[in-house]
Amino acid sequence: PRGWVLSGMERGSPPPEGAATTMMIRNLPRKYTANALARELLEIVPSTQFDFVYLPWDSAAPTNLGYAFVNFIDVAAAERVRQAMDGQSWRLVQSLKVIRVLPAYIQGLKANMVHC
Repeated sequence: PRGWVLSGMERGSPPPEGAATTMMIRNLPRKYTANALARELLEIVPSTQFDFVYLPWDSAAPTNLGYAFVNFIDVAAAERVRQAMDGQSWRLVQSLKVIRVLPAYIQGLKANMVHC
């Protein structure tokens, strides 16, 4: 499949510490939309700090799959969001799910556009 090897990094290998611009956000409430996720992000960084939001949707049910990928324009913006959101609760809905923000295996806007 597309995306197995990108920039010399094999799929399954996380990027080096402090080098990620693309983050995987896990434990999204199933009813969240990309717009709801963007509203959460905008509480932390301006819209100019991210250029890609991918929220996979379950075609059999009207829900997302519980995770999303967001590409930030630089490592500092990605880290700001990770530090602010990881381990926290969702603000827009009541949910017992705890937000997890992790470096994605596929990094960068171009690589994510090719993969999706």
